[in-house]
Amino acid sequence: MRKMSREHPWLFLAISLVTVWLLLFAFGAATGRTPGEAATNAVPYAVIVALVGAFQLRKVRKVHAHLAIENQVLGYVRYPDSKSGSLSGIWNLVIITPGAGESRFQSADSHTFEATGRETRVPLLGLSPARRTLPLVEKYIAISGLSAAMAQTASGRLEIAATPEDLDRLAAAISPANTSPGDRSTP
Repeated sequence: MRKMSREHPWLFLAISLVTVWLLLFAFGAATGRTPGEAATNAVPYAVIVALVGAFQLRKVRKVHAHLAIENQVLGYVRYPDSKSGSLSGIWNLVIITPGAGESRFQSADSHTFEATGRETRVPLLGLSPARRTLPLVEKYIAISGLSAAMAQTASGRLEIAATPEDLDRLAAAISPANTSPGDRSTP
């Protein structure tokens, strides 16, 4: 279902709209309303779900198109090796500009997905090919359908969550084949 929602988002939204309408219609019929009343009462709620979903899809698509032009990736990072209860469980929304030897990370606003704050340069030594699919409800993550991979840095591990396609682009950009011997210097 996640794969379909990622590959065909508008079709998934239409199926969701019909599902919401059917559930609301069934609820209305079960509570004693006539079929006409149940159908009529289900329409406004289904339309609200459709509008919210359409605006979200449009916003995410525009952001990804803009970032693709700039060769950037929208993702989340966290530090799994930090002390329990500190930063180990918090996913931070960032815009990643991948580069050979060193990538730039800049925090992003969770509503507009625009870059905020100062940029941090992190030497990424590699990205693990092993990926895990994040659950639909992951703390601090507002986008569904993401996968996470572990990245090795000069100072430890960093977990990066993004779409599978963006993780592939990131892995290709920081792969050892794209770097020259002088690019791997650590600060």
